[in-house]
Amino acid sequence: MIIDLFEDWWKKQQNLKLIATGRRIVHGEKIFNKLVIINEKVSEDLRPLIPLKVPCINLIICRYWLYFFKNIKKSHI
Repeated sequence: MIIDLFEDWWKKQQNLKLIATGRRIVHGEKIFNKLVIINEKVSEDLRPLIPLKVPCINLIICRYWLYFFKNIKKSHI
């Protein structure tokens, strides 16, 4: 499942911080209780990959999130 893949990947990125609208997003499992950061330009493309229970909010792009999805699409889909 995409969430599990993201969580596995995220655990390897512990030294990185996700920053959106000036706030740090909590890392680890809690990220899915917060926001899914997706740029408007890619949201249509990525939306089908994100489980419906995860909120999809168009905010400033989060390059780590986008990087993850770009690579997941190439390697898992």
